Amino acid sequence: MKTSFLKVLLIEDNPGDMVLIREMLNETGKVELETAETLKGGLKKLQGHKFDVTLLDLGLPDSQGIDTFLELHKQVSKVPIIILTGLSDEVVAEQAVRAGAQDYLVKGQIDHRILSKSINYAMQRNKYEKEIKASLHEKEVLLREIHHRVKNNLQIISSILNLQTNYLNDERDKELFIECQERVKSMAIIHEKLYQSEDFSQINFKEYIQSLASHIFSSYNVSPNVKLILNVKNSSFEIETTIPCGLIINELITNSIKHAFPPDTGGEIKIDLHSPDSDRYELIISDNGVGFPPEVDYKHPKTLGLEMVNSLVKQIDGTMELETNHGTTYRIRFARAEYLERV
Repeated sequence: MKTSFLKVLLIEDNPGDMVLIREMLNETGKVELETAETLKGGLKKLQGHKFDVTLLDLGLPDSQGIDTFLELHKQVSKVPIIILTGLSDEVVAEQAVRAGAQDYLVKGQIDHRILSKSINYAMQRNKYEKEIKASLHEKEVLLREIHHRVKNNLQIISSILNLQTNYLNDERDKELFIECQERVKSMAIIHEKLYQSEDFSQINFKEYIQSLASHIFSSYNVSPNVKLILNVKNSSFEIETTIPCGLIINELITNSIKHAFPPDTGGEIKIDLHSPDSDRYELIISDNGVGFPPEVDYKHPKTLGLEMVNSLVKQIDGTMELETNHGTTYRIRFARAEYLERV
């Protein structure tokens, strides 16, 4: 029967300490020990061999202090590292453990039993971390697939609505179906962005607005004389905030495209997003067209689009103001909401 040896790399430049650590390791059981006297030498051995654990001194000829660990961990993060040093510094110890060290031991304060427990703990923890990472990767793949399927299903719904317009004779009915189709598409783009993202909890709002606005302009075949100007601060929002904001933008941009500019004229549609302070945002959607009809009460509208905008603004705990100087400007202020975890 093949005997299993614990493969340990000791990076230590003090010959006396090296002998003492070797003796402690021999008392812990069957150990296959290799040594290096510099950080560079240790990195070279780690890249060429498979070790179960690394024991690292922080004071080496070519590296000193916490930087020694950080460089080693950066280069070879899969091998658990136990810092074994003569430097008794609680601040450095906390920094190292937070950065990924499995343990921080001080020479002269340990014996073979403490070293053995530390090694066993490091290997068990490293094993569990690998299992957790594998499980998280599996869930990320599943979640990515869910967003991909949701996006596809929403696109199918959008296509069905598009096909249905071919059977409608009333132009107003066609217009309603197209508007509904655009709302579905605005949500499909969100799931497309999540599918492509590395972070499923946050959506890059700038990229999302760019994709959404580009799609709307293409769908309505907007005249080249109408320019879209984006001034959007780099922000990331949760899906609960992104969906209502996306639908708001969809409705208000569509209104500008349809009503702000008479035929054979042009102008600008602007989307601005900035953060006056750390937890509040201001979304401004404006155009320099003919202006908002004075007979329409935007807070109590008789149209589905504006009624939905008012409802969505409340959904994100926001406020909306309308300005009609030199066109139409909607100024929406909202805070990054704290959402309760769903059970």
